[in-house]
Formats: sequence, structure tokens, C-alpha cells
Amino acid sequence: MRSDVRIACVTLAAFCAVSCGQEKPLSGEEVLAQAGKLQKPEPGLYATSTKLVSFDVPGLPPAQADRMREQMQGLSSEPQPSCLTEAEASKGFEDVLRQIGEGINDQECAFTRFNVDGIRFDANLSCSGPMGVSAEVGLSGTSTSAGFDASMDLEASNSMIPGGSMEMQFDVKSDRLGPCSEAELDGAEAQVAEE
Repeated sequence: MRSDVRIACVTLAAFCAVSCGQEKPLSGEEVLAQAGKLQKPEPGLYATSTKLVSFDVPGLPPAQADRMREQMQGLSSEPQPSCLTEAEASKGFEDVLRQIGEGINDQECAFTRFNVDGIRFDANLSCSGPMGVSAEVGLSGTSTSAGFDASMDLEASNSMIPGGSMEMQFDVKSDRLGPCSEAELDGAEAQVAEE
């Protein structure tokens, strides 16, 4: 599950630029308090898929827009397996949220909204970076101990984008398949140790 959020955030940082909202950033403690209301994921093997729902760059010629859309669809068209260790699961979403708060690919990010109601969550994230690059992302969905189902909406604008603006929407789904094999568990623990 940790890698799923990374995929979404790397995609966000690579392709976006928008004027940030006027909402006041939440403190890390406020975000973690809300996230702590969500069920912690069970350790085990997860399959995660990322689907591009919509992609619109009004200023891009149609042929280029089609090529870019195909590239975006190919990022994670097949479900990606990942093994969540007991140590990672025990932290819930704490590490992922701390990493986002510390910034992604030279971008500074902050949550301006993070609400949890039962298994449902609704959040807004603003990022800004070098050369005036910034992004506004809405995240909403459900999360249980056996996976999550989320929608990520991106509105972006910057002089580097043809026509000055773009919009994307992704659906990200992660389901627990069962326990990790010894090899998968060893690989996951080695990856955590490298970080």
C-alpha cells in the first residue's frame, strides 16, 4: 500500500502545476489524528491497480494528447503486487503521510483538508515546487483493513503546460490477497531497510 501512494504522488509531481487553494495548511499532528481514525491495514500481499479515468489538456494538439493519455494509462494498467510487513501495517498510514508532508520530488506539500468518517476519507493536498510548479489534488474514497478504493482528482495550470492548464482523474484500488510468501516478505523487509 505504501508503494501505491508513491505511484500516485510521483505521477502528481511529474505532471502537475496549479495555483494552490487559499485554505490554511493542517499541521502534521492534525493530519495524523484524522488518519488514525482509519482502520490499520492487515499485513499481507496486496494487489493495486491505478486507472486513468479522465485526462484533459485543452491546449495540447489531439495527437499529442492521445499519446500522453496512452502513456498515463500504461503507468499501472496491470495490478501491482506489494507485500506489507507487520511493522509497516502497525504504523497504519503514518509513514506515507509523513513522507508526503516532507515533500515529493523537490515539491513542498501540505494537506489543507483531511476528514475521516468511519471508513470514508476526504482530503485535499497542495504542493508547490521549483520554477513556479504547484499542484492541487483532491483524494476521496474508502479504506478498510483489507484495502482501499480511492479517487484522485488533479487540476493543474502553469505556463509550461500547453494551453496553461490540465485536469486528470485516477482511480486507485488495493485489495489484500492473503499472506505474503517468505520470499515476498524478505524482499519487502529488504526494501524498507534500504530506505
